Amino acid sequence: MSNQLLNKYAEIISSLKASNGIKVVSVEEINDNEVFLSLKDSFVA
Repeated sequence: MSNQLLNKYAEIISSLKASNGIKVVSVEEINDNEVFLSLKDSFVA
């Protein structure tokens, strides 16, 4: 599953690495839960 998500988000992952050197080696897709919604609200504000 992780490889499928890495492929799905390849463009975003490449952008992170190019802009600040972060190397993403694992991706976990999280749908609506309390932690996700709190993070989302902090970026939208």
